[in-house]
Amino acid sequence: MLGSEEATALRSVLRELADDDLLEDFLDGNCLAFKGYVAGGEQQLEWTQLHKQYITSMEARIAQLASASELISSDRLFSLLAGVVGKDERAGAFIVRLLSMADYAHFCSMMASRAAEAQALQQFQQRARGLQLALTER
Repeated sequence: MLGSEEATALRSVLRELADDDLLEDFLDGNCLAFKGYVAGGEQQLEWTQLHKQYITSMEARIAQLASASELISSDRLFSLLAGVVGKDERAGAFIVRLLSMADYAHFCSMMASRAAEAQALQQFQQRARGLQLALTER
């Protein structure tokens, strides 16, 4: 059973991980390297190196947050997360990131999806700028 102090600590850890600018910067800064990723296809050496960096960063961040909470060890954090998956959106997002640590193909798929989203956003922004220019020229 999850006590109120543990629940508060878990929410805090999930909030910190969801709002982790360094991790988001890493993902955003490297996702375009995966735009050519095809499951089961040829792999680039860079992807393996980025996966290793991701694992190191995630492990360090999880340990840092768990030790800062003083109420939750890393092992207890994983146990608690298993109990709230499906009930908390942030927990689900965190589980996706955990799976990406343990499974290289999952990591590559996550990064390729993020690259596709980034490219779609860039295209949208370019079209919006073009529309804005067209409207201001009238």
